[in-house]
Amino acid sequence: MSDNHHNYIAGQWLKGASEIENRNPSDTRDLIGLYAQASRAQLDSAIAAASEAQRIWARSGLEQRYKVLMAIGQELMQRSAEIGRTLSREEGKPMAEGAGEVYRAGQFFTYYAAETLRQLGQTADSVRDGIEIDIRREPIGVVAIISPWNFPMATACWKIAPALAFGNAVVWKPANLTPASAVILSEIIARQDLPAGLFNLVMGAGSEIGQALIEHPGISAISFTGSVDVGKGIAASAAANLTKVQLEMGSKNALAVMDDADLDLAVSCAVNGAFGGTGQKCTASSRLIVHEGIHDAFVEKLLAATQALKVGHALEAGTQIGPVASAAQLEANLANLQLGQQEGAELLTGGQRLELESPGYYQAPALFIGGSNAMRINREELFAPIACVIKAGSYEEALSLVNDTRFGLTAGIMTRSLARASHFRRNARVGCVMVNLPTAGTDYHVPFGGRGESSYGPREQGRSAVEFYTHVKTGYIAAGRHYEPAPDLRQPRPAHRCHAVRQLVGKDLPADARRRRRCGPRDHRLPRDLPRNGGQYRSLEPQVPALLAPDPARQVGQRHRPGTADRAHGDLLRFPEPLAHRGRHRPGGSGAQPRRTLHAADLQQPVAAGHRLL
Repeated sequence: MSDNHHNYIAGQWLKGASEIENRNPSDTRDLIGLYAQASRAQLDSAIAAASEAQRIWARSGLEQRYKVLMAIGQELMQRSAEIGRTLSREEGKPMAEGAGEVYRAGQFFTYYAAETLRQLGQTADSVRDGIEIDIRREPIGVVAIISPWNFPMATACWKIAPALAFGNAVVWKPANLTPASAVILSEIIARQDLPAGLFNLVMGAGSEIGQALIEHPGISAISFTGSVDVGKGIAASAAANLTKVQLEMGSKNALAVMDDADLDLAVSCAVNGAFGGTGQKCTASSRLIVHEGIHDAFVEKLLAATQALKVGHALEAGTQIGPVASAAQLEANLANLQLGQQEGAELLTGGQRLELESPGYYQAPALFIGGSNAMRINREELFAPIACVIKAGSYEEALSLVNDTRFGLTAGIMTRSLARASHFRRNARVGCVMVNLPTAGTDYHVPFGGRGESSYGPREQGRSAVEFYTHVKTGYIAAGRHYEPAPDLRQPRPAHRCHAVRQLVGKDLPADARRRRRCGPRDHRLPRDLPRNGGQYRSLEPQVPALLAPDPARQVGQRHRPGTADRAHGDLLRFPEPLAHRGRHRPGGSGAQPRRTLHAADLQQPVAAGHRLL
């Protein structure tokens, strides 16, 4: 890898207006490289090129998209160890986690390669004769992707892959803290058979290039992962152009440990969820809500497991927790430790900055006990190797504490009780629920997202991604009237039945009226004459009666009957008295008077069911 790295715009690698350094957080003496910062003019060029290329890509065959995405995914998986080392070097996660992230990034591309071949439309029958309907999805246009530094490869890929799969162009602004991973991924994409400008990499500060990107009128949609404050700002800025947004933001996830839990498994899940990735995960379980019956035993085991974790250089074998990603992040973490102690929580272990052989941003994992859910360390996302144990007196209290947050991304429960697990799954107000698993760790083929201030807009990942990256278009086609034998009057089509019922709603038919009632095409009419004395309805579909008994609620119920025309059945029915002389009492006042006329409500249900007047 060379020392200077450029932006990729309109099919070319271009120098930027300036450069920034990228240093290894495990060893700040290690300069990874210098990375270009795009100018506003370069951003405009990228968006213009993307707009032109998107129209070409949208017309490309599905096989072409499949081949491109599959090639990207396969290269990422084949090179996962090599690229993962670079990712760990610049972001700080241990090598095993870095390689695993790159491999998962490749899986996103291969998954969406297959999804390109699943882009099936829908058809629907029209309520009008001679009309056909189709429903299809079309690309949304140019998508702005703003990805975070904590999963610089995986998060970007679960956005870029579906955007390309569904026919869109991409303008990607990665986090400035991890540009090396972005350049490697862009190099792989640039080697594919894509229209120039379909994919663009524009590196730069969020406050400058990021803001200009989200405000640009040439952007059709914005997919962002980052902090709540920035996400809210993006939503406000995007509103000016009515740009579609998808926001994945903060979290304050909880793991509830019940008194019937397997303690060893619970401790393992807590350590994994709280301290994996140095706690720098949106799915990290920084709140550990523990039943009072096992609180002390759980804390004893958790303390031993926390103190046994090896903190070290991300590229060293055996490292379990790497450095914090930056000096600014480490400073914020130390401030939160002081805040927790000031609020009254007991710092049981860790939290201090560690001085190791190489100069880096190392911090010992911290464990608080004796805290309450009202403390700020239990209300705000920390993005740090810090966890706080909160005692709960019962399952009900634990569930209440889990839900007592403005966020709602993930939550977990450790229990042997199927009843508790099922109740928790139904009542935890989050987007992802884990049972006897860490709160961190999700699959790529199912929806991902949360509630509250954790997420806004359509879900990411899996087949749900199509909701964000496409428009829905409904087409109506006049296919011409079908030439068929004259329909049997005894078997009117459902749409004609609905029409006949609607013709009757709210109208009274005097028994001596001899008017025609249209029911659709000219061949579909109600009988010309209504008999004065007696009568019956007949259906060719027996056994399911249509009830005609007087009902005070019929006046309300009649509005719903047209919608049942394609489901109703009936058999031979007789009126309890001659039609023309059937009495009907209208509700609504004392001394209601009987009415000696045929009321429309008497006809709606039989007509909806397909009965014939004789």
